Amino acid sequence: MYKIKLLTYLLTLALFVSCASKENHILVNPISAVWTNIENVNYSAKEKKVSTYVEKYYDLLKREIKKGEGIHIEEVVRIASIKNTKFSTVKLALKKDYSTIFHNVEIISEPIIHSFSRLYMPKSKDDKTMNGFTFTQAWNIIQNHVDNKYDLLQSDVKNKQHKILIEIANDLHINDAKKRTIFLNSLDNKYKSLYLDLLTTSIMVHTN
Repeated sequence: MYKIKLLTYLLTLALFVSCASKENHILVNPISAVWTNIENVNYSAKEKKVSTYVEKYYDLLKREIKKGEGIHIEEVVRIASIKNTKFSTVKLALKKDYSTIFHNVEIISEPIIHSFSRLYMPKSKDDKTMNGFTFTQAWNIIQNHVDNKYDLLQSDVKNKQHKILIEIANDLHINDAKKRTIFLNSLDNKYKSLYLDLLTTSIMVHTN
């Protein structure tokens, strides 16, 4: 249940923050609106600092979170302004959610299936297949690759290489040269949003 809540939080956090100031209209409740804006500015400033630290020490944080201890976890939790009394609880929670943060097959698979489905829209109401595959078949192929070669795909995305996506493209029979190029480039420039931001947001969850 906690992991489901975290996933929901990961997907809705950005929207929540951006909309929070709109819920207290300044003409209706000016004091509340001012405090809400201040809180949003403070939150954004902390999130930016955490994001910068995560980008610099991602691999070390990954190893330390798996163990549940480490100087970099201590530092990033401090940067997020989490109370000292909550440090142990937060470190334990991050360790518990290691797979959700560092092996999130569904979140990584989503932009891949989105790219494929845009390239191969169903031809008619009667034929709902995409390049000969049902959505479920395509989704399963993509998920299997992402799950079994997660670290290799992450390295590919980070370095703008396409080894694993080429394997997926082959299994999905993407033979058209133009469509294949679009598909292989679908994760370019998404390393931060797909991997780093998962960790940043997971830490920021505990600031509330």
